[in-house]
Formats: sequence, structure tokens, C-alpha cells
Amino acid sequence: MADNVDLRFLGEQIRHMQSDLRQVRSDQLRLESEQVQMQDRLARLEARVEAGFERLETQANERFGLVHLRTDEIVDRIGRIEARLDGLENRLDDLDRRVGGLDDRLGTLEQKVENGFRAVDARLDQMFQTIAANTEVLLEAILPAAGNYDLILRGREAAVSKDEARTVASPFETHSCGVLLRTRSDSVAVGMRSRPAG
Repeated sequence: MADNVDLRFLGEQIRHMQSDLRQVRSDQLRLESEQVQMQDRLARLEARVEAGFERLETQANERFGLVHLRTDEIVDRIGRIEARLDGLENRLDDLDRRVGGLDDRLGTLEQKVENGFRAVDARLDQMFQTIAANTEVLLEAILPAAGNYDLILRGREAAVSKDEARTVASPFETHSCGVLLRTRSDSVAVGMRSRPAG
């Protein structure tokens, strides 16, 4: 009787174990299927990641190429700008030299003009002094002559009053602004037009 109980118990245990084995086998198959699905998903994900990396690498290379080209263009433009700046600096230096030369020439011209004005002032002073000296000489010559000419006219008027019928001939008949200038040594007739009487 006890043996039958043990065999039945063992049979039930074996059935449970077989059921558990079937469950384990089913779970194993399910896990293997899920593993295959996961491997497929991982493969697709790796492919997508690889494609993404390749695309990113291509884009990065393109962008780096564009950046390199733009950098080269910027470097070229900077070189051209520096060349233009050097040209402008050279032109400014040349302009400074020209302005310095003009300043020197203007200084020389101002000196020449100043010297010219000084020379003109000196000549004008000399001319004024000469004119003053000549005027003084003329006045010294004219004033005594004017006094002698008045004496001649007075003598002529006195002779006419004594004998009105008698025509008194003057040594000179003046027709145009006659002036007799007497200097200290001799007499000089200046600007006189005269003819003898009779």
C-alpha cells in the first residue's frame, strides 16, 4: 500500500516536472523568439546608427570643407584688405612727404615774399627820401626866384605909370606860365616860352 502511494506521488511529481519542463521549454522558445526579435531590432538600430554616423560624417566633412573654403576665402580677402591697407599707408606716406615738401616750399615762398616786401619798403623809403630831398632843393630854388619875379613885375608897372604913352618893352613877354628860377650861382628858365619885344 505504501509502495503504491509512493509511486503515485512520484508519478505526480514526474508529471509536474514534465509540465514544468514544457513550461520552461515554452518560455525558452519565447525567449529565443524575443532574442531573435531583439537581435533584429539591434541590427536595424545598428544599421540606422551606422547610417546616421555616416550621414553625420558626410555632413561634417561637407561642412568642414565649406568652412575650409570659406576660411580660405576669408584669408584671401584679409590678404587683399591688408594689401590695400599697405597701399593706402604708402599713399599716405607719399602724401605726407608731399605735404612736407609743400610746407617747405611755402616757408621758402613766405621768406621770399617777406624779403621782397622788405626790399620794396626799403626802395619806397629811399624814393620818399629822394623825393623829399628833391622837393627841398626845388623849394630852395623856387622861393628866391618867385621873389625876384615879383620885383621885375613891380618895376614894369612903375615904368608904365610914369609914361603911359611910351611903350615899355619888357625883356621877356610871357605867353605861357613863365617862371624864372634863380639859384645861388646862376639863373635857369624852366617851362618858359618867351619872345623878345619888338
